[in-house]
Amino acid sequence: MRHVAQRLLAVVFVLVLTRPALAQDADLDTASLAELLDENVEVAARRPTSARDSPGVITLLSRQEILASGARDLVDVLMLVPGFQFGVDVESVVGAGFRGLWGHEGKILLLFDGHEMNETMYGTLQFGSHFPVDLIKRVEIIRGPGSVMYGGNAELAVINVVLQESSDLDGAAALVSWGQRAEGWARGNASLSYGKKLGDLRITGSIFGGLGQRAGGDYVDANGSRFQMQGATSIEPLNARLSVAYRALELKVMVDRYGYSQRDGYDAIQEQATFVRFDSYLASLQYDLEVAELFHLTPRIEIKRQYPWNELIDQPAGSPSSDALGYNVIADRLTGKVQLRTEQVPRMSLIGGVEYSLDAAQVLEGTEPYYYFQSKPHEAGGDRDASRAYFTNLAAYAQAIADLWYVNLTAGARYENHSQFGSSFVPRLALTRAFGPFHFKALAAQAFRSPAIGNIELSPSLRSETTTTFELEVGYLIAQSVALNVNGFDTTISDPIVYRVDEATSQDDYLNLDKVGTRGLEAEVRVKASWGSVRLSYAFYQARSTLMRLSGDQAVEEYSVPGHGLYTLGFTPHKATLSASVRIWRGLSIAPSAILLGRRWAYTSTDADGNAVLEPLGTTVLLNAALSDRSESGLGVSLGVYNILGQRFAYSQPYQGGHAPLPGLEREFGLRLAYQPQHEAGEP
Repeated sequence: MRHVAQRLLAVVFVLVLTRPALAQDADLDTASLAELLDENVEVAARRPTSARDSPGVITLLSRQEILASGARDLVDVLMLVPGFQFGVDVESVVGAGFRGLWGHEGKILLLFDGHEMNETMYGTLQFGSHFPVDLIKRVEIIRGPGSVMYGGNAELAVINVVLQESSDLDGAAALVSWGQRAEGWARGNASLSYGKKLGDLRITGSIFGGLGQRAGGDYVDANGSRFQMQGATSIEPLNARLSVAYRALELKVMVDRYGYSQRDGYDAIQEQATFVRFDSYLASLQYDLEVAELFHLTPRIEIKRQYPWNELIDQPAGSPSSDALGYNVIADRLTGKVQLRTEQVPRMSLIGGVEYSLDAAQVLEGTEPYYYFQSKPHEAGGDRDASRAYFTNLAAYAQAIADLWYVNLTAGARYENHSQFGSSFVPRLALTRAFGPFHFKALAAQAFRSPAIGNIELSPSLRSETTTTFELEVGYLIAQSVALNVNGFDTTISDPIVYRVDEATSQDDYLNLDKVGTRGLEAEVRVKASWGSVRLSYAFYQARSTLMRLSGDQAVEEYSVPGHGLYTLGFTPHKATLSASVRIWRGLSIAPSAILLGRRWAYTSTDADGNAVLEPLGTTVLLNAALSDRSESGLGVSLGVYNILGQRFAYSQPYQGGHAPLPGLEREFGLRLAYQPQHEAGEP
């Protein structure tokens, strides 16, 4: 490992000494912290609104911050955001949790270049060497519910990843990266982007591909069996996109293929590795029509075809589907949307819309009979093809934002009616205002999680779960270069949809249980000056299980920690982060970061009687650092060191599913080379 580090340092040293003078990004480098805090975001209100006035707890991350940090993927980005943690589901899938709640299955919405990335069968998102950060322009995050505007996958949080467009690129850009650790190589990625504006025509395209390893150590299952992960847990991401816009008409197409090898299975190690595929083919067509300067009418069509959780014999992605094992499905969604927005009412903004979607799933040959739709009660006795299922959903939403002199009032609601599980109605109310250096937000909202096709397939009697969240945020610009934000939250999920595995039959199912919830606070200090920037954050939650028992409600056993009622399984109540970017010389900068995760509880093994053993996972400190440089010619180079202390970090399962903690990546050295010419309109 020492020789690898020396070689990478030598490469960076040569590139730094031979580069031309730096051309810095004028917009981001010269903007004051106050200007950055007042930057407009659209994720919370679907209209440009200052981050301090937006009706939600907002985190905004710029391209400059993300690249300077040396982030390798979205996990690195989100781990620095208050509230986010990660855990393991089954078959090596790493999912996100938020504020102590497991958000993996349909509770956290990810929009990537405008496309909804949650897979349609179960609503899950798969993290780890997946979504490329090299193409990102900015990331807008609602740290809280977003169902009123975004529907049933936006129950806990919304992550909106905005990618670079033609005006940001104005030509070609390329990037290659490599990661190395003691056990061997960790990852290798490459991307190529192109964007151009030709009069009213705007064209943007990019392709990203790579090969990675989940981890390099041993995985030990709950029964004590083990296997070496290095070389046996390959990850193969591929993302290609094309955006063509002419005036107000825009077409976007994306192919996102994510496949990996795994042997950890559901609980016990598999004798034979399988290759799991999550492939998505996405398209959208949108037209923004301005009618007589009175309102904007925006019709939109979205098409989504996905192959989620499909298992193949362990061989490269794209192998014939005839080799499928266990689970092999296609899930489609066709959605039509119309949104109307007007600013013509004095001191008020009005937004309303209607959405209609058709979901279709087909179970392909090779899938276990248990997963065919005919095996469920609602299919019994019917003539319908047992390999297919169809569902429809109709939604309508409305929102009003009123400037009431001393406060901004946001009121909205959403109604949905699903062909299988019926209707859902959720409202939201927000009071926000920025007074000079001070701002406050008082937020109350309901959100919901819709059962997905796979949930209904296994449990046709499921109902939507409903979340009620109260939030209060205050912020103060202490000086032109220092800002403080503090927010508190209280979240309760009623009728949560909980995944269970029957120990006797090893078959999975879903149930609506009683209640689960957390409450806590988050604080962030930001500093930005001529020498660089700093973010310091702390996030705390406590489970509401004790309060629920006092009120007569039954806490969800699958998420609880017996004897430690303030914890939820798999997630620490205490998380602190520090990220900084400091200019050293000319264009050379260093970006250290630290993530402190307090004690967690996880089921790690089984005893002699086959009972699950609950154990604490100790405090973990993840230290990273990235040394970056960018030249006037557009060449950029970055050397990163990750998990400097060599901490034995593992992703624990945030529910009682029998899966032991999955090792994360160990200490890693990374090198990134990028080329993107500087120009006035775009970002570096």
